[in-house]
Amino acid sequence: MRTYEETLRKLFVNYTIGSILAVIGVGSTLMVMALNIRQVDLLMLLLIQFFLVLCHAVY
Repeated sequence: MRTYEETLRKLFVNYTIGSILAVIGVGSTLMVMALNIRQVDLLMLLLIQFFLVLCHAVY
């Protein structure tokens, strides 16, 4: 039973991480395609997203 619980926990964590990365990836792509922004602003947005993901991973 312990193996089953560990497997479920790993599946849940992998599913959650994969979902978050997919939402960030698709959301970033759509955001960049929909907005007409300069490259400097785009880099700033990507930097902010990187720090948000980093903070989320820490907590």
